[in-house]
Amino acid sequence: MPDDTGSSVGALDQAYEAWAQKPNPGRLNEVVRAAKPIISSAITSYGGGNQSLESRAKLLAAKAVRSFKPSKNTKLRNHLMVQLQPLRRIAKQRGQIVRPPERMVYDTAHLKSKEQEFFDTHGREPSDSELAEASGLSTRRLQKIRQNMRAETSESAVTDQDVREAPQLTPVVQEEGTIDRVLIEYLHGTLDPTDKLILEYKTGVYGSPVLRNFQIAKKLGITPAAVSQRSGRLAAKMEQLAGV
Repeated sequence: MPDDTGSSVGALDQAYEAWAQKPNPGRLNEVVRAAKPIISSAITSYGGGNQSLESRAKLLAAKAVRSFKPSKNTKLRNHLMVQLQPLRRIAKQRGQIVRPPERMVYDTAHLKSKEQEFFDTHGREPSDSELAEASGLSTRRLQKIRQNMRAETSESAVTDQDVREAPQLTPVVQEEGTIDRVLIEYLHGTLDPTDKLILEYKTGVYGSPVLRNFQIAKKLGITPAAVSQRSGRLAAKMEQLAGV
């Protein structure tokens, strides 16, 4: 059976050299894509073969590429394997997490999304009746969700991963190499033009102004609701990449 290890490492080195000559999110994605055999090996070695770790592993790999300093004694493959070792801790943490009921998680995210959508459209917080109509949930269900959210907030001091908050896109630290910045740049390289602009305006990455949904909608010629929906999907992708 032919051994393709050499060819995969060669492709990785070529992708890295292209990125090093002209760093940008698209080329960073190419390096991570070329590192797939190494990422798979790390998931097997450090994460017990848990494939749900793949998104987090890709993010760690992207950060490792940014921190790599080429030398005769240090190969990118070895650097990646070292930097992927946190998968051991992440896999252990995930094994200890007790998630809230799936329906409650979904309804909470849905409720927060509709609250934000209403605020962006009307410029004020919705009443319970307005929120019930917008979300399709009963006022009794709204009360139950809020009660659960208060309980989750009080428990969050134990561990941030005990609670799954509804996703939001927020401005990121502009320092190079921070985990949020790497995550944003990695995601940016996978998006269509409209989602790229929404991500930029919501996070302020690449020096973009941070705008509200109705401002973004005006610039892109779409509705605030469409911006809210796309932003929610982007935030969900961010959560998946971050391993939340």
